[in-house]
Amino acid sequence: MGYILLVVALIIIIFIAGAKNTKLRDQLRNDEPDAQPSMPDEEPTHRTMELSVAGIHERNEAGEDIQEVLRRIGGQYKDNHHPDTDEDLGFKDVVRLVPDPGNLDDPHSIKVFLMDTSMKWHHVGFVKREDRRKVGKLLERDSIDGSYAQITGHTHRGTGYDVITEQRGISTTELDRGLRVILVI
Repeated sequence: MGYILLVVALIIIIFIAGAKNTKLRDQLRNDEPDAQPSMPDEEPTHRTMELSVAGIHERNEAGEDIQEVLRRIGGQYKDNHHPDTDEDLGFKDVVRLVPDPGNLDDPHSIKVFLMDTSMKWHHVGFVKREDRRKVGKLLERDSIDGSYAQITGHTHRGTGYDVITEQRGISTTELDRGLRVILVI
């Protein structure tokens, strides 16, 4: 009799274990989430906002040609940090944005200043109209934690053949500079 009870108990245990395995197999087949607790997704601590700068083909109020200012500042950073590259260069925390309510053309304009390697600030353009409202709110709330500037365009050097003089030579072409600003918010 004891032997029969032992066999029955063993059959019940096997049946229960089989049922649990069947349930687990069905969960996996149905792609149901597992029973283990999952970690919540962490929110990023910072976001970024990319701006293009308007007015870079003009002169600033100091009479400086902004294209020349961008060439000069880009050259300074290149010489000090990346002397062996002709690529577009990026620099951290060298941008200042200043509302310009006294601007007669547009009292909602925001000036963009870029710092050179001697720590002098140069007015190099304006926040474009489509970004101005959002940037203005960020400035009002003091929500900008940092900035990154990228001066685009550079001097292109290449070899070529001049058909008029029938000579090979090295040509140098100055590409227009652009300024891209990334705000850390």
